[in-house]
Amino acid sequence: MDNNEILSLLEQEYLQEYRKIQNRLLKKIRESSYLNVELHDIANQLYTAQLRKQKPADIYNGSEDAFLNGIIRNVPEPLLLKNRKSSMGNRAVIIILVAVIILISFYAISRSVAIDDQKRAMGYLQESSNYRTIQQETKESAAFTFNLKELSSNEGQKIYEGEGNTIYISDVEEEPSAYLIYFEASGEFSSQGGSIVSVVSHDIEKKHKAYELEGSVNALLDSGTQELPWMYLSVNKTKNKDEYGFRLDKALVEGQDSVKLQLKDLVKTTWTHK
Repeated sequence: MDNNEILSLLEQEYLQEYRKIQNRLLKKIRESSYLNVELHDIANQLYTAQLRKQKPADIYNGSEDAFLNGIIRNVPEPLLLKNRKSSMGNRAVIIILVAVIILISFYAISRSVAIDDQKRAMGYLQESSNYRTIQQETKESAAFTFNLKELSSNEGQKIYEGEGNTIYISDVEEEPSAYLIYFEASGEFSSQGGSIVSVVSHDIEKKHKAYELEGSVNALLDSGTQELPWMYLSVNKTKNKDEYGFRLDKALVEGQDSVKLQLKDLVKTTWTHK
């Protein structure tokens, strides 16, 4: 009888024992004609035990593990799944090594890009002896209308634009007695040099690294021009931008819906490769 015919004759408890043995062997031995022969022999032993009114476990002659290990020890090496696992393990090691190489390469490229980006930054150009700093007062002014009723509408308003340089209102805050107006100036930079137009002076001695306001922000009122006091100054040398804030007292614009403001005496700083 073939294996399926024998299995069809097994009672439930004998068939369950067969399935248990089959599952354990499938974890150790490849599916093959060799395994089919072993399973056929086990099915025969269980059918014989059933005919003799023996328990299914009687085929083990004591120990189930010893019974199964005896079968596994005689299996040809190529059919053992531990070899497959070893092969899979080797493939896993290769995959991991390839992944590590890719990560190292990616890091090296990223590092190279980061260094290249650093060399394009305003701070690098200013500190490097390979570049010269040239500062000139543009005598340019940028006038704009500041909305006093809808403060958020002022944010993002572009005040100045030219040759890759821009100045815009980045934020507006309101205090009980004043409006706090923040500006951001950004420039254009490359490994060949760069420039920025701002109210900030960048022509500083390298030892001191102190930045000063060169220009100003004025309120153009009916009564005349009023220079606004500055309250904040920051130079972000890695992101190529200046940030500065000025204070507009509410008393100066009381009862008005808007006011004309002006950035005056803008300064253009240029870095060129020597």
